[in-house]
Amino acid sequence: MINKRVIIVLNDLNNLKIIDKGLECASKDTSVEILYVYEQEHYFLEDLFWLNDTTIDKEEIKNKIEKYLKDNFNNFENVAILVYQEDTADRVEHLIRDDKDVKVIVQFHKNITLDIIKKIKVPILIIKKGIQKYKKVAIILNSINEKCIKKVKNKYSNIQLLYNYQIVVDTPMVDPSFGVVDYQQSVELEKIEKDNFNKLKNKFNLDGEFFVNGMSDISISDYINNYDYDLIIICQKIDDIFTINPLIEDIINSVNCDISTFNN
Repeated sequence: MINKRVIIVLNDLNNLKIIDKGLECASKDTSVEILYVYEQEHYFLEDLFWLNDTTIDKEEIKNKIEKYLKDNFNNFENVAILVYQEDTADRVEHLIRDDKDVKVIVQFHKNITLDIIKKIKVPILIIKKGIQKYKKVAIILNSINEKCIKKVKNKYSNIQLLYNYQIVVDTPMVDPSFGVVDYQQSVELEKIEKDNFNKLKNKFNLDGEFFVNGMSDISISDYINNYDYDLIIICQKIDDIFTINPLIEDIINSVNCDISTFNN
């Protein structure tokens, strides 16, 4: 899907290949912003790019990024380069403001990436594997989401569905018998969800696996890594994604492939 704006977030000047993936998401009419933010706690910056002990040389950094663009791309007239120090997540949030038609591309970093995700509510592509063309794709669902599947099927052909079912059992403190009822209800709900998932697979003619959080033989993250996907797409309601529940955080931190979000 082509967006009107693409923001490519850089923290490492030694890894500019992320720019390639960002420009793949752009058309000739797309406004592209390359946001470089130096985070001293997490990255090293050569002496060449410092004005003094505390201030980076923004012009020298811009020159390096511009040289990469000139050496690798014919047309980058719509590309703006912004350079800052510290506070990556806040700067991304400020740059987006209320714009909804924007996609953010980031190189994965455990602390920085999760901070960004918690602050923004637009699609984000997290680069880990960084291959040129995605061939093996998995969609992660936590509810029946036909809109997401249709969008992904329009772009990719080799797709598998992974349903991430999370058990929630409330056990009242006063009467332990209520806990048994709640557990039985959770089993019934799980069966309903699994049946609906099987119907979804049949409707779209896709293979898939159903995972019960904490109860399956293998975790969804381990399954993803074992099957060596190129890309996983997390399809959830926008508020579910950006509160970052522990399971989604574990998936983002643990999988070896690129990660994209679908917001609806």
